Amino acid sequence: MPDQLQLRGGTTSEHSSFTGAAREVTVDTTKKTLVVHDGSQAGGTPLMKEAGHSGDVIFNSVSVGRGANSVANNTVLGETALDAAVTGNGNTAIGKNTLSSNTSGDNNTAIGRQSLQSNTTASNNTAVGAYTLDSNTTGTENTAVGA
Repeated sequence: MPDQLQLRGGTTSEHSSFTGAAREVTVDTTKKTLVVHDGSQAGGTPLMKEAGHSGDVIFNSVSVGRGANSVANNTVLGETALDAAVTGNGNTAIGKNTLSSNTSGDNNTAIGRQSLQSNTTASNNTAVGAYTLDSNTTGTENTAVGA
């Protein structure tokens, strides 16, 4: 008969209050994924399932996904990028703090540190380069390229 490995497991709620031993691996039965523990952080670190992940993924404080509230058609790659999004969709934010104040602006593209950082409700802007259009809050249909 082959050997069998069985791990401790529990729901996501149970994991949130559980601190496993350093390098301990458990099973989150709600998310159907493995969780790696470090001996000090309650809840551990869930690993992605083969089928993907339903929310943003964070690697070394860098968000990859759709941003705050997982608004449809948004693309995020950067620390605190598109952090305030409530309804704004069709936005692309690449770089630290890009579009970080955007709440309802649609179809904006921000590439470069803090580009379109103060944008809140403006739509159809394109900013490429560090700090481009970083003070724009409501101006629409602007294009800026620079460093």
